[in-house]
Amino acid sequence: MIGGPVRGGYVPAMEEPFDFEFLEPFPMPNCNSAKKRHRQSMEDRARNRSCKSALRTALRKIRETVTNGNVDEAKKMLPTLAKQLDQAASKNMIHFNKASRLKSRISQMILAKSKAPAA
Repeated sequence: MIGGPVRGGYVPAMEEPFDFEFLEPFPMPNCNSAKKRHRQSMEDRARNRSCKSALRTALRKIRETVTNGNVDEAKKMLPTLAKQLDQAASKNMIHFNKASRLKSRISQMILAKSKAPAA
C-alpha cells in the first residue's frame, strides 16, 4: 500500500501503485509556455466538443422533424441550423464544404417531403 503526506495535503493509500505507462506518449509540459499551451488546448477541446455536440443534436432534431412529417416546423428550424453550421465552419470546427453539404442535404430532405403527397 502506498500513501503518505505530500505537499498540500495527504494522499490516501492505494491498493496498487498507479500505472503511469499510459501517460508516456503524452508527457506533461515542463516550461511555462508549454503549460499555457496545454491549458489552452484543453479549453479549445472542450469548446469544440460542446459545439460539435450541439450541431449533431440540431441535425438529429431537424431530421426527426422531417421524418415525422412536420415540414413547416423543419422549415422554421432550417435558418437556425444553417447559422450554426456557418459559425462552426468559420471557426474551423468543421470544413466549410461539410457545412454546405449538410445544409444542402437537409434542405433537399425538406423539399422532397413537402412535395410528396400526404399519405
